[in-house]
Amino acid sequence: MADTVKIKINGKEYEASKDETILQVARRNGIYIPAICYSDRFGAIGACRVCVVEIVGMKKPMLSCAVKVKDGMEVLTDSEKVIEARNKIVWEWDKFHPLQCGVCDKSGECDLQDVNYDLNITSNPLEEEADPLTVPNRTVHHEWRIIHHDANLCIQCRRCVTICDKVVNFGILKLVKKDWGGKEIDTTDGKPLECEFCGQCVSICPTGAMSSKLFKYKARPWEMEKIRTTCQFCSSGCQMDLNVKDNKVLRVTSEDYTPNMANLCNLGRFNYSVVERKNLISAAHIRGKEVLYEDAVREAANILKAYKPEEIAAVCGGRETIEDQYALKRFFNNALKTNNIDSVASTHIAKLYRVLPKSVAPFNNVRDMEDCDVILAFGGDVANEMPRLDWQITRNVKLLKKSKLISAYWRDTKIDTLGSVALRYEPGKEVEFLNSLFSALASAKGVDTNIKGTVEIAEDAVKTLADAKKVALIVGEEALERANGNEVALALSNLLLLFGENVRLYASSKYNNSFGSLYTGTANGFDVYGKVSELGFSLYDLPKLAEEGKVKALVLLGADLFELFSDTDAKKIFKNADTILIGAYKNESVKHSKVVLPMASFAGVDGHYINVEGKLNTIRKAIEENRIAGYRILADISKEYGYNLQMGYVKKIAEGNPFELEGVADSYVDINSVVSVSGDIKGVVVYSKFRSGIFSSLGEGASIASPEPLLEMNPEDAQALGLEDGSLAKVEGEDSLMLKVKIDEKMPKGYVAVPLWYDGYNAYNLSGSLNNLFSAKITKGE
Repeated sequence: MADTVKIKINGKEYEASKDETILQVARRNGIYIPAICYSDRFGAIGACRVCVVEIVGMKKPMLSCAVKVKDGMEVLTDSEKVIEARNKIVWEWDKFHPLQCGVCDKSGECDLQDVNYDLNITSNPLEEEADPLTVPNRTVHHEWRIIHHDANLCIQCRRCVTICDKVVNFGILKLVKKDWGGKEIDTTDGKPLECEFCGQCVSICPTGAMSSKLFKYKARPWEMEKIRTTCQFCSSGCQMDLNVKDNKVLRVTSEDYTPNMANLCNLGRFNYSVVERKNLISAAHIRGKEVLYEDAVREAANILKAYKPEEIAAVCGGRETIEDQYALKRFFNNALKTNNIDSVASTHIAKLYRVLPKSVAPFNNVRDMEDCDVILAFGGDVANEMPRLDWQITRNVKLLKKSKLISAYWRDTKIDTLGSVALRYEPGKEVEFLNSLFSALASAKGVDTNIKGTVEIAEDAVKTLADAKKVALIVGEEALERANGNEVALALSNLLLLFGENVRLYASSKYNNSFGSLYTGTANGFDVYGKVSELGFSLYDLPKLAEEGKVKALVLLGADLFELFSDTDAKKIFKNADTILIGAYKNESVKHSKVVLPMASFAGVDGHYINVEGKLNTIRKAIEENRIAGYRILADISKEYGYNLQMGYVKKIAEGNPFELEGVADSYVDINSVVSVSGDIKGVVVYSKFRSGIFSSLGEGASIASPEPLLEMNPEDAQALGLEDGSLAKVEGEDSLMLKVKIDEKMPKGYVAVPLWYDGYNAYNLSGSLNNLFSAKITKGE
């Protein structure tokens, strides 16, 4: 075949692709070549040089990470010439590298240590040059948050620099000339590290130079058990290992071969302390008093028995397992004889998937985005909503150079630094923008429709989309959560139908199992296995239904009402409805519920989530919490109620019908809708990459990286109001909040952004429940 060649490695013949390097072919066939600076996450750097091999016919060893294979090539990976070259390189590293393996956290996982063992280096002919008086006193960055950097342990492989640039697309690290005469890794501006604190540099560092302050000196790698699980902080489905010792999670790691390619965000990598005992609901409670679990179960059943089926409702928080959700569905349908169930999925993704055309594939692997020559990111700040999508966009555009990027949002974001075609609209005018994009694109494709555009769309964007062979459409959660989110969904459906089989859809969600709610039928408008059904009880109506006495009993499964509603509406619901809370984490809803039943956290139970790809992801019990799964709690309530909720049926759902949606008829819908907000300054409620639910504030990683919410505003607006970066501002909407100001030139004039889910700061107090736009009055704070 034209695209393949045959080469020999150590005398054995292998078939390879023309695009592969010697190192890639060797690794694929289980042949060891040391390579400290190379990673599949970003490719070759060529800095360490220890991956040299001998190519027959060439005078000197060559870098296997950089040389592409050729037909008939003969390679030797361990010849005398190769070993000699590698030894010289490692001797140079060892000359000044402190022999601190006995205390270094990296010992046992250190690539430098491994190479020394592999080369059987027991002495160093250069060590006589390493007079202690001549060893440079390199920098130790004690002042950095979360991440500890000791330049004395660095071998300057530049892995950290490369991953920060080519994977994370932040680019804050570089090799810097220092006063002592040599170079060190440092920040680009020389200031203390201020970044996403994702820890990618820690994960990729081959020595102990970059390490986690949260893990330092707590355990040796071989002392911990690694339990593979799925991250709980968004619907990416990132696979990671909880590293456990003495029934405590001490750190989180991930492997290169996972779908997320070992990449994790701040929450995934550093926020594991949320599962510590102090953050979990301690025991069962009735009206605030601690009671035996059995008593709380009986009280929950008595509350439910006291009301008619139509007076009982339930809300899923989107973070519980599909086993828990399905148990709730069966209990409500078969024991209580009602389907008054809704999920947080109904605030965003359910709106879109209810109207998704039949001809559009509902789910796609994230890595399959690499087949797309154009990426259209619409309606949200992708880097903040779902970092895994952000990394894939960066990989496509910056590393692989396979895709053009079009960013459709109301302000500039991180992905625009990749050279996007920036399309901008006013918040609340998403439907107007989508109709205009649809109209322009339909015209370019020669499709006749009645849908007309009212705003001009950049010609280069229209042409790029019209000419695309495959388009990745990324839909942000924020746009679907507008007051007219259902109309936004219909406008998106038109666009998806226009792209047809040439589109790959990715819909963002900050809730790790919101897609599970579609599968289990706990989201409004869905039945089991993702079947679209008639609309029923809605989360949006809950405050009014409770106040009118139409909902008198409420079951919260992994849900915190203060994450969804304003404080006023949440308290109104609790005041008017007897609430049974089944949850893991301490929160404000716990204080207001009549009955509280503690369930296991994601680290204390076996179960499943469904991610953005429609894949069934597994979570595994890593620690003993003395708590049980939510579905077992529901089974116990069912028995008291007189219904036997059989565990076999509950488990069956996780055994695996592939998640598919039947979709609705293929048709274009002429829809028009605008959300108007008055006033000189408009407020937008947005997501932070450092929060995923109020419970995430309980973790160290999030609270250290971003301890408080900030009011983002344009420099001109701030100056007009007499505000400076870091000064205090009073923000008034439906209620008021006091927030510190962050001046951001990316913010359009006349708008401010307020982040969700910081403990003690409810952004919905400004915008109103289940809403993310408001008229803002801003004055100097006291």
